[in-house]
Amino acid sequence: MSKIYCLNCGNEMDSEIRFCPSCGAANTQFQAPVVEASQEVTETVSEVAQEIPPVQPQPVPVPESAPQMQYSNVTPAYNAYQQGPVNAGPQGPSKALAIVSLVLGILSIVCCWCGGFSGLLMSIPAVVCGAIALAKKMGGKGMAIAGVICGGIAIILSIITGAVTASAPSFYDEYMDVLEDYGIDVDDFT
Repeated sequence: MSKIYCLNCGNEMDSEIRFCPSCGAANTQFQAPVVEASQEVTETVSEVAQEIPPVQPQPVPVPESAPQMQYSNVTPAYNAYQQGPVNAGPQGPSKALAIVSLVLGILSIVCCWCGGFSGLLMSIPAVVCGAIALAKKMGGKGMAIAGVICGGIAIILSIITGAVTASAPSFYDEYMDVLEDYGIDVDDFT
């Protein structure tokens, strides 16, 4: 075992070490020890290899009644040098109605507090879109359910808010004044 110096930091180290213990740089002078198999192991492996008969591949018979695969919906994938989709294939069901239902349901909850019955303008379509998405088993089942629930909550809140504002006109006027104080144009709600 001889001593050498690290080319990176100059630290003294053994020549049999792969990396410098001081800085971690690779030892460029390191050579891994070569282990050769003994003659006995080589002969044993050769004998075992000769005893194993070679395997010849046999064709697998396909019965005539086997179903034939149809690939009508498969689009070929393109390699990296061609333009086009890499993983092209049949797409799942559309999630558009479920997304619309969820977005309208969330917006309707916010809008139901801004003038009573105005939240119904978004909550009813949210429930309808969610119900259609669930009935036709389109994608996004969880989003459709959430949209129906949010739309239903907004319908109930809109009815409550509308009833309160209709029964107490002075409360409604104070509510609109507060909205105007925050810079919200209340002419859109009336």
